[in-house]
Amino acid sequence: MSETQLVCQKCRDPVLLENSHASGRNALKRVCTGCAATDKSLQRSCKTKVKGADETPAEQDMRMKAEKVKSEVAKMSEEDRAEWYRKQKAKREAEGFSNKRRTFESGELPTRWKRELDKPTSQTKTVNGEVLLRVWTGLEDRDGSRHSITAGLKQRCDLHNSEDLEAFGTQADMRLQRGETLLRADRMSSDAAGVHRETPLLQIQADMEASSKMRMAAEALLYEEAEKIEEKRRQLLSQRPKVSSAALEKLQYESSISRARSSCEASLCRFKTALKTLKLEIEQMSENDPTTMAEMKTRTDKFEEIYKGAEQKWTTALESNPSDTSDEAAEKWHQYFMDVSAFVKTFASKDAVKKVKDNLAEIRAWCAEYKKGCNKKKRLSVSSANKAAKSQKTGSLPPGSNSPLGEALSNLFWTQAVENIDEDQGVVFAAADWVEKENQAFALVLAAAQNQQLLQEWLELPYYEQQKTWLAESWKKGSGPELSTNVVAKPQLCTKLNKDWMSCLGNASKHIKDVTTDGDLKEVFSPMFWRGKNTSKIYFTTDYALTEFKMCLEGTSVCCGFQINTTMMKDGFKAFCDTTLATDPNDFLKICQKKGWIVHLSPGKALGIPAGHCYCQMAQDVTHGCRVLKLRASDDKSSVGLLTARIADYPELIGLRTGRLLNWISGSQDAAAAAAPSATKDVVGAA
Repeated sequence: MSETQLVCQKCRDPVLLENSHASGRNALKRVCTGCAATDKSLQRSCKTKVKGADETPAEQDMRMKAEKVKSEVAKMSEEDRAEWYRKQKAKREAEGFSNKRRTFESGELPTRWKRELDKPTSQTKTVNGEVLLRVWTGLEDRDGSRHSITAGLKQRCDLHNSEDLEAFGTQADMRLQRGETLLRADRMSSDAAGVHRETPLLQIQADMEASSKMRMAAEALLYEEAEKIEEKRRQLLSQRPKVSSAALEKLQYESSISRARSSCEASLCRFKTALKTLKLEIEQMSENDPTTMAEMKTRTDKFEEIYKGAEQKWTTALESNPSDTSDEAAEKWHQYFMDVSAFVKTFASKDAVKKVKDNLAEIRAWCAEYKKGCNKKKRLSVSSANKAAKSQKTGSLPPGSNSPLGEALSNLFWTQAVENIDEDQGVVFAAADWVEKENQAFALVLAAAQNQQLLQEWLELPYYEQQKTWLAESWKKGSGPELSTNVVAKPQLCTKLNKDWMSCLGNASKHIKDVTTDGDLKEVFSPMFWRGKNTSKIYFTTDYALTEFKMCLEGTSVCCGFQINTTMMKDGFKAFCDTTLATDPNDFLKICQKKGWIVHLSPGKALGIPAGHCYCQMAQDVTHGCRVLKLRASDDKSSVGLLTARIADYPELIGLRTGRLLNWISGSQDAAAAAAPSATKDVVGAA
């Protein structure tokens, strides 16, 4: 059998082992390189882009055409498909095999070959248009010189990689040695005979042909061996299995029964273990669904019944125990053994087993839904607990955001229903005197002109832009825009903002006390960014009974307020909050105009609110700003009185920040004697 009997599975043309590759596991089924290139090109054209990559119109058109050609080829008959592959292979050979990638042959080899030719010592010869390079000198006699020229020349097209170039000299040396040996032997023979004999050249081509014949013979032998192995395998599959004696077949069958029982019981045990795990998970959640568990038990019992019925079949056959040991009895026991093996192999695909698996999958899905419900309940309970803790932290204060009083005040301001409401009233501009004075009834205003450089720096902060983006997302998810604040979380930025606020106050900053306390309480004095849109908020007092500074960064806002006196606080802080919310808006504004202050904030303009002032902040358009709480040296009595009054109505605050801040101020400034509301004429309400 020759090698030419190998044919391509695509084009049906004869192929060799060296110009084809195996198709699948059978090494005798070959595919030629031309058809393989056609399939690879078609597959590359049909390949889609990765997810997320854009496909150009040209790529899409090429892919659609390739898919169309692929579908048409799949519908062809075997003869038409082979003819199509032959045409594609011929077309590819006519066009030539071009590799666009840079290789050693196309990139580096031409340069190195030209460098070798340009050397002064290089000797070249042109044969049939090819420039040949002489790589060794050879011998002096005529026959040897001719031999050296023909054997030592090598074409550039024979070099394909760097290994060929490195082995170039080695091959020439080997041929030279063979030539020298042949010449030496012929000369000795000629001298001994006394005659002149022509020395034949080395038969390089003949050697290559002989080597090719030897290789083809080896491949043919390999092909014959493969055919013999394949034929032997077919015979083994076709012939009936050899049956042993009846006693041995019976023993084999009995051992297979025990193994089958173990395998099936192990499979059944896996279902029982899974069911047990699901039951434990449900029990841990303190709830059990009896209907679902009963259904699972029914299905499991049905599975065991089906399995026992199948097992009984082989047990019955085992109990028949024929007494004879004839060939018929041996074949019968062998058939029993084969049936048991087939039953075990297909056990997992039985309909009864599939039903049990499906039932278990339904129970798993039900358990997953039940877990989701339980987790949702837990999250709701945690959220409720957090809300309760937050309400305790704020002391259950009356609502201040978007209250009826705040909305009414906003309408009065935006419609200018009150005379002179569009002007700043009750303000001072001397920061040093304002910070130093105790029981201040007016607000401090820092003009926008002196804060323009600081305003520009704050607007360019990346953290500020991130806060604005986060706020827009929270407004979309929540109930809408409201007046809110967010603490600056970055320590370095927090330190910078504090220094900037101190630079705004100038010499007045020396009357601001340094804060030396724990990290949680120190967060009260951290700068915050505030923002609002079409909203209002009533502040019954400044936060934590401290002096508050606000600067508008974008948009416009209005703040109006007044100082809380002893008469307003006679019934306690909670009663004051209820009374304030019930106040008529016009009366509230009259108090602000006569005894308090009104400030219109614009970008760069800053406002200072003394401790113990009740005020309202309103914003119509989107407004952003920065605020900070400070403790002035003149705030000792007011702050202690405010915090004491607040804790008196809300005792739960004694263990929170409000109570700890009161203890810190009292201890650091030795102001315990000023804690009573009667210690001063104007005792400010609690924040």
